[in-house]
Amino acid sequence: MRSSRAPVRHVAQVAGYEAMAYAPMMWNERGIGAIGVSRLKGAFSDKELALLQTFADQAVIAIQNARLFNEVQARTSDLSEALTYQTGSGKIPQA
Repeated sequence: MRSSRAPVRHVAQVAGYEAMAYAPMMWNERGIGAIGVSRLKGAFSDKELALLQTFADQAVIAIQNARLFNEVQARTSDLSEALTYQTGSGKIPQA
């Protein structure tokens, strides 16, 4: 059985990179993506890897904020439509 890292190592070798790193993007203990970086020469320091993970964490927050914003916009639109319908119905003369 091949290591799960073997394909990444192969890509790095073909591209001529000495180092590649990926930071998982996690939401509610589920992976929703990853951010990857590569370097032609030299390894990444612990500080650089921590910064990469911080970027990934911030990206998850931005994605979730955009999702919540879209949900609020959709709900606001639904409520506005319902209010317009209700207001319009009140103006119809009763027979």
